[in-house]
Amino acid sequence: TDLFAQIPDGPPVGDPAPPGAGSPGLTTLPLPPSTTGQGQGRVAIAYPAPPADDPAFPAFLVASGRLFIQGQQTGFVTSYAPLDDPPTLLIGAPVPAGADPQAVADRLHDDVGSVLEADLGRDEKATTARQFGPILGLPGAPGSDSYGTALRTARAPSVELDADVIAAGLATLTQDDYALVVDRLIDQPVAGGAIVPHPG
Repeated sequence: TDLFAQIPDGPPVGDPAPPGAGSPGLTTLPLPPSTTGQGQGRVAIAYPAPPADDPAFPAFLVASGRLFIQGQQTGFVTSYAPLDDPPTLLIGAPVPAGADPQAVADRLHDDVGSVLEADLGRDEKATTARQFGPILGLPGAPGSDSYGTALRTARAPSVELDADVIAAGLATLTQDDYALVVDRLIDQPVAGGAIVPHPG
């Protein structure tokens, strides 16, 4: 530490720039040469997630939890990490050889809408609490592992996570609350997307 103390101060770090508008549409990601002829193409689309202190956040948790469960049955993969990558809900699916990636992405967006448009299920709020309770530290939820506990402790202030408020929001969530969030997800343009082309 004595050596570090001798280093002169540099210029102060300024405020971060506001986020940009992103890149609408699909971006093609190049494949490394080593993957030629291996595996299959994939497409992923991203939806913006509300911050944890947004009143819509509990309903969004229900929506993302439903997508995770239903996607396993219908062939797409849902990724939402409220502490690791809180602004983004990511949905991915394989692109069969010869298929148009944009058509696959359009169909994936339609599938997302079909899954989300069903009415709120009787047990969905409880299911959501079980899904996200450990990592978010919701009251009454089983404890997460040591990594999850450490991550939540470190990240909760920066993402403005209040477990009691989120739990209360889930407990009082109505069909109208849920439908409003679903409309926002389905009707707005996706945040962006990417194609990993089929190796060939």
